Amino acid sequence: MRTAVLVIGHRDVGQLNALVSHLASDFDVYVHLDRRSSLRIDDVITHERVHVIRRRRVHWGSYGMILATRDLMALAASAHFDRYLLISGQDIPLKTNADITTFFAEHEEDEFIECEPMPRPGEGENGWMDRVTRYYLPSAEGVPGFRGLLHRKAFWAVYGWNSRLHISRGTAGFVFYGGANWWSLTHAAVQSVLDLVDREPTFLRRFRMTSCCDEIFVQTALIKTGFRDRMVSSSLRFTEWDPGSAHPRVLRVDDYERIRGSSSLFARKIDRTVDPDIERMLWCDVAQATGCRDPLPSLTLERPAPGPTP
Repeated sequence: MRTAVLVIGHRDVGQLNALVSHLASDFDVYVHLDRRSSLRIDDVITHERVHVIRRRRVHWGSYGMILATRDLMALAASAHFDRYLLISGQDIPLKTNADITTFFAEHEEDEFIECEPMPRPGEGENGWMDRVTRYYLPSAEGVPGFRGLLHRKAFWAVYGWNSRLHISRGTAGFVFYGGANWWSLTHAAVQSVLDLVDREPTFLRRFRMTSCCDEIFVQTALIKTGFRDRMVSSSLRFTEWDPGSAHPRVLRVDDYERIRGSSSLFARKIDRTVDPDIERMLWCDVAQATGCRDPLPSLTLERPAPGPTP
């Protein structure tokens, strides 16, 4: 079974390289670096199975995230893999590469992606429907200084105009589905999404100015293209959420036993600037299961010569 891991990266090159190095020992790894970040292509380790692009400015939950994901899907699909996994640079595997391969060999026809019809019960006032019926600018999260201040003012101004002017975007022709934006799909599913946006460019454009559209786009596309019966509503990720938070909580040592008891393939999110010990503990588990002495993946792969940034 040939597997491609698609990685959305935006920070901490050391943590990212540890992840990429480990995965590249058995899988092809396709990395998209956020153009808003300080990361450059020659910061990422190179290997015949590591492919890096830096094309899109990715604001949290924005249309840029969809475009970055589509770019990775298209690049990897051109090499035709059996399975595609979308993860973030702050994920960490909980199983060995061999165990991951075995799992998908045993579920070769299943599409693993959280997917629920919208409106989603218990999600906000109207079950996420405001995400697709109002207009939103990209989130100002992570935009520094005065520019960030202006961005936030513009964001809330547009949000307010929606309410005051009773603006509602039409949903005719769309049945929306949503869930976490991290998934594990077969080639048939990935190709169906790519074919849909090529065949119906208006489908892709509908997600512009949509809040957290990356949690709706792929789910909606898969249902539209007939994959409902193959979908398993699971991201296969261990995450912890604090009540009312828009982001999963950064995992810490206190979470270790719950993580270890999980059947998930990956955990997120890991931030070594918050708790480096949990990262080392989880890598140690993988190293022990693999029979590797080094508790962290080797970072000795050759680096590329400096070159122009695409």
